[in-house]
Amino acid sequence: MIHQMTVPAFTLCFIERKEADTPSIESVFRCIADELRPSGVKVIFQKLPFGNSFSGVFWNLLRFRPLPADIYHIAGHIHYIGLKLPSERTVLTVHDLGILRQRTGLRRKLIEWFFFKLPGRRLKYLTAVSEFTKSEFSSLKGIKPEKIRVIKNPLLPGLTRKQREFNENKPVILQVGTAPNKNLYGLIKASAPLQCKLRIIGEISARDMECLAGSGIEYENLSRAARPELAQAYLESDMLAFCSTYEGFGLPVIEAQAVGLPVITSDLAPMRDVAGDAAVLVDPDNPESIRKGIEKVRGNRSLRESLVEAGFNNAAGFAPSKIAGEYAALYLNILETMGKITSHNDVLQGGIAD
Repeated sequence: MIHQMTVPAFTLCFIERKEADTPSIESVFRCIADELRPSGVKVIFQKLPFGNSFSGVFWNLLRFRPLPADIYHIAGHIHYIGLKLPSERTVLTVHDLGILRQRTGLRRKLIEWFFFKLPGRRLKYLTAVSEFTKSEFSSLKGIKPEKIRVIKNPLLPGLTRKQREFNENKPVILQVGTAPNKNLYGLIKASAPLQCKLRIIGEISARDMECLAGSGIEYENLSRAARPELAQAYLESDMLAFCSTYEGFGLPVIEAQAVGLPVITSDLAPMRDVAGDAAVLVDPDNPESIRKGIEKVRGNRSLRESLVEAGFNNAAGFAPSKIAGEYAALYLNILETMGKITSHNDVLQGGIAD
């Protein structure tokens, strides 16, 4: 947490979606809130009254009224609500631009304007969770890259180090997520000739289920996993295969590293950047490349040990206290601009406490 005497009292309001299909976004900022509260920051959360359908966006813009606060922070995927918040003291965090890859025509144009261009141009403070997301966001016309500060996601609490031995005969390969970009289909194709078991987190599509049935691979599926179940899934697996074709960050990579799993991930930004030097990188579009990565980890004990050790070191760089400190510096910069403090550098002299 941040030293109690280093942060002036202020109220921070996180704005969240009404319904979260990917709750890891909300979990990230509740983790940050837990780091800030002991320092005297009053942190509150406010959900939008309606969902993210087109009619929901309309009614949110019409009826949303923010709670009183000094600083507002839009937690993600409801960027348009920045049009209703004070531009000089609102932070918008962009996690990814994946939705633009899923839409075409007029629908895409509307999403591009209301979710990205209009709030991105209007709000003074923008953050992105990776350099890759910053690059994508700033590629949109009118979004200035100098406005975007990269603050990575924190490693969420609740994970413990793995104790069980690696099963070389029949390793359990963990797959976190089943959306099309998570590339479960590619992992199934890659794993089919191997003696292994897949542990799949997320609802499996009809196409992937058919592929699984035809492959003969042993697998188990947790269609929904709360944090305790996900933590246990890491502990009971031998490696993580996170061969996604698109991500804004890639939280499972550092979660697996923190537990002590060897990681196989895509040789694409931002996954290779998040993984550091602690993963086997593969081509997610090539099942043969994924298969070779699995076999490389399975057949080389010294490689596994080096990946695990490097993984522990890499994951430590995403400690919640460190990431909360970066957000605190941004909030204090806003307070300084507002005239509520004289110098945020003086305020932060104490740094971050263990």
